Amino acid sequence: LDALPCPWLKLSAAGTIVAHNAAAAQLVGAATQSLAGQPFERLLTGPSVLLYQTLLQPLLKLHGHVAEIALSVKVADGPPSDVLLYAATVPGEAALHLYGVSADEAARCADAIFARVAPDDRRELMSALEASGRVGGPVRAMMKLQPSKDAMDAPPRWHELQALSRQRADGTIWWHGHVADVTERITMQEAVANARAMEQLARMRSEFIARVSHELRTPLNGILGFTELLREDTESPPSQRQRERLDVVLSSAHHLLAVVNQLLDVTSIETGRVQLAVEPILLQDALVQARRVVDTAARQRAIELHLNVPTLPLHVSGDAQRLQQLLLNLLSNAIKYNRTGGRVDIEAGRECGVMAIRVSDTGQGLTAAQRASLFQPFNRLGAERTGVDGAGLGLVLAKHLVELMSGSIDVDSTPGVGSTFTVRLLAADAAPAGAV
Repeated sequence: LDALPCPWLKLSAAGTIVAHNAAAAQLVGAATQSLAGQPFERLLTGPSVLLYQTLLQPLLKLHGHVAEIALSVKVADGPPSDVLLYAATVPGEAALHLYGVSADEAARCADAIFARVAPDDRRELMSALEASGRVGGPVRAMMKLQPSKDAMDAPPRWHELQALSRQRADGTIWWHGHVADVTERITMQEAVANARAMEQLARMRSEFIARVSHELRTPLNGILGFTELLREDTESPPSQRQRERLDVVLSSAHHLLAVVNQLLDVTSIETGRVQLAVEPILLQDALVQARRVVDTAARQRAIELHLNVPTLPLHVSGDAQRLQQLLLNLLSNAIKYNRTGGRVDIEAGRECGVMAIRVSDTGQGLTAAQRASLFQPFNRLGAERTGVDGAGLGLVLAKHLVELMSGSIDVDSTPGVGSTFTVRLLAADAAPAGAV
């Protein structure tokens, strides 16, 4: 091969030049020995490197040979030279790369290769080869490889075989074809299938929760209505002890109805059934209204509410009803999980084209582990042991609402000091006339 007038190269599996002839060195204007050890890509122009990586290498892995691929080679003292390339994988190196078996081992006995194939796939492969040798026809098989002895913890590899049988004059059967490592393709297919299965499972879960929630809401409304009637009955008024018991029923039913409504909101958002009426909203009015709603709950626990917003009108882009629901969720949590006699600060302002709303409390704060699990449904982060009512859905719903309005939410918290939830929504230039 050294005497060939055309350039010749031999590359390692990693694409490094391990041997070449004088014509190859002469083509690129290099000294006879200077190409060895260099990556083959260094000899190519930019577009040819891309062709080498995206076409030539995959074809070699799949078929073991490539014919008539045009590449452009850089020349030391002159313009690039166009060459027509023919390439083939050396069988011995392919066996070593695919199966960890040397060419000599494979030539002595194919069992060294077949031993790497998982037992079930090996039996199917041998049966297919036997049938092909007996009646002719192609063989196509997918094989799972067992890890080698020096890499027992390595993930499994998958090989695809395609071959045709041919009987020689002496009666022996030969198979001509190729084996390709298709692990990446199988991994991608499995990932896509798993993702689709998870999406289907999430859809089924959301639909189930929505149906159950609807079924629960009707009898709950009946319980609330009849309990109110019994509590306010003037013809046969209940005793003080009975009124106290009816108050417990009312409180429990209202709590359960709130959980059901939150579940319906979460599932409606997850299944894409929520439609927004996006418009510019005056943020100051929305914050004042939300504060007014939670003021009674704050006074019952002696918690001070401080609203600090600029006098200059601030407008956000969003759905007015959903924004109010979001603010109430954040403020209710800041009060509910605060200490008695604590404080809640509400701030708002423009930051780099978005509107930031911060709700800070003086509660117990959150650890790093708790923050990592903060937006998981029904995860109350240990609050279920404190006697504070809740279902672990408020912040989940808040996150969904923020993202539904193309915003973001994050938390900064220090154990023993408190937490600050920051919501960022798109800023709007101004509200239309008469809008709130």
